[in-house]
Amino acid sequence: MSVIRTLIVDDEALCRKGVRLMLADDPAFEIVGECGDGERALDAIERVRPDLVFLDIRMPRGSGFDVLRRIPPASMPLVVFVTAFGDHAIRAFEVHAVDYILKPFARTRFKAAMEHVKAKHRDRRVSDLGLAMMRMLEDWDRREALATGDAPVLDHRYLEQLKVPDRGGETLVRIPDIEWIEGADYCVTIHTPERSYLHRERLKNLERQLPPSLFIRVHKSAIVNIDHVERVVSDGHQHDQVLLRCGTAVPVSRLRRAALLLLLETKKPAAR
Repeated sequence: MSVIRTLIVDDEALCRKGVRLMLADDPAFEIVGECGDGERALDAIERVRPDLVFLDIRMPRGSGFDVLRRIPPASMPLVVFVTAFGDHAIRAFEVHAVDYILKPFARTRFKAAMEHVKAKHRDRRVSDLGLAMMRMLEDWDRREALATGDAPVLDHRYLEQLKVPDRGGETLVRIPDIEWIEGADYCVTIHTPERSYLHRERLKNLERQLPPSLFIRVHKSAIVNIDHVERVVSDGHQHDQVLLRCGTAVPVSRLRRAALLLLLETKKPAAR
């Protein structure tokens, strides 16, 4: 495996030293730079093109999230967040499979994160890195907007309306009007309050075009609009369903349950 060129970004010199010491005995990593604020971090990322960035979140002259928003998705390095944030933020990182280490560092947790980094580096797909980070940032922005009372808005990088076949012609369906989407082979069924539409598209491909602030995959064959969710119900045997306001019950897989509950916790604190 090629060496992982590593940049350390943190405004605390002691924290940067801690990362250096943790990496000192691992030949897989080469430290190519350090910096202590957002502006210098952007300059360093552009100049040295690191494979990996240890990135503090709260820093002067631009937070860690501000730095990532200014990196083109095609140039996105692997990122390990260095944070003192609490459990709620940690759950957000875990939903998106983002690596993180908590201050102060625990050696076992640090080593586990580095093993994960090595595996990602071996199977690195730049487009996947960029997309995953964009979705994580959008999820974080949505939480912050909800926490401050600001309504989330659709991101123009995603669909705002969808053209679907309709009675021999075509019609435009507004994305917020979609209650849920049901997938089957090469087609999906778009469910709205008025009617349902059959659309020739793979569910996975359509998922990438939908704003993550509104839609979440809850099953291998289903995506729901979080604004149309009434609650999550369970039969007591780990068989969960999303109950929509229209009365439809959509199955929830065990693997996707945690992400759904976290989203509902943020969007609707009373919902369970």
